[in-house]
Amino acid sequence: MESVKNFVGEPRGLYERNNDRGLTLIELMIVIVIMGVLAVIAIPGFIGQQERAWEATARSDLRNAATAAELFANAHAGSYSGMDLATLRTGTYGMRVSPNNALDPISITGSGTSYSITCRNGAGFSSHTFTLTGNASRGSVITGPNP
Repeated sequence: MESVKNFVGEPRGLYERNNDRGLTLIELMIVIVIMGVLAVIAIPGFIGQQERAWEATARSDLRNAATAAELFANAHAGSYSGMDLATLRTGTYGMRVSPNNALDPISITGSGTSYSITCRNGAGFSSHTFTLTGNASRGSVITGPNP
């Protein structure tokens, strides 16, 4: 029976491991399956994050534009006539636009008593737009997302 003993002289079973330094293929596969399950759980939560973040910056940019527009109207006897994006971006009115947002040219209606500004995503994260409409008597309203 000397031939079934290992080098140290102890009997060795068929499924007994003689070395505990590494992982078996089954253990590695279990780890990979667990990581896959965690990814399947986490990925749906991240899918819409980029679009929701853009929507938040679009609303913020339009709120800043509304403040700048009201400052412009106060400086021009309540009229929005002559207001444009370049004027609102000056240091006097201080409007800033986030890097991936693009504001369409301002549409002024009603002899300078109301205006409209549309914000769209310049980097293509979203096809939605938000619109800011302002009126001297009613204030400003942001609508969107508009498809």
